[in-house]
Amino acid sequence: MGACGVAVASFVGLVTFRMDALRASIEAEMTEQEAAGLDRLLEELAVKLRVDRDYRTKDALSIGRAARETFREVASSNEVPFQTRELQKQFDSLFSAFMEQLRRSLVLFEQADRLVGESRDGVLKERETCVEEIQSAAQQMQKAAEHLENLSRSKREADLAPLQQELEASLRIAKRVEERLREWDTSVSLPERETQ
Repeated sequence: MGACGVAVASFVGLVTFRMDALRASIEAEMTEQEAAGLDRLLEELAVKLRVDRDYRTKDALSIGRAARETFREVASSNEVPFQTRELQKQFDSLFSAFMEQLRRSLVLFEQADRLVGESRDGVLKERETCVEEIQSAAQQMQKAAEHLENLSRSKREADLAPLQQELEASLRIAKRVEERLREWDTSVSLPERETQ
């Protein structure tokens, strides 16, 4: 392979390197735009949560936001193993479910506000369960972020397994909660229709 072959190989390598750099730049820009959009949604949610006059939901949102920010910062640093991309996806899924639970707690609060008697008590009981799960999810996300932060210091990939298991368990719980809330929606909407 003569000088021409070496020149072509060098050119291909340079083009590949630039394409990888361009792809990384585009991905970073998309991530920044997504993060900005999510931050706007979180601000809107924080404003809406003032209506329920329940400090627990606001505190949980603050904890969840801080955990998300810590997790993203550590995961985006080059100090942790490659597996963190998958962990980031799992964490983002958990965070999305967490946000949905917060919205749901607000809907339950608003439903209870319109009801009276046993129907109201049932909705408030379900909301209380929802708020407890929100608080638990916020604590789990905080622990996951702290665990990843500690990993970034130790830089041992084997330590990611417990974190991944914890995130997967949290996701399973979040999915069960979503299923229960859907069932609750169905059972609550029937009595509401009957009273109207």
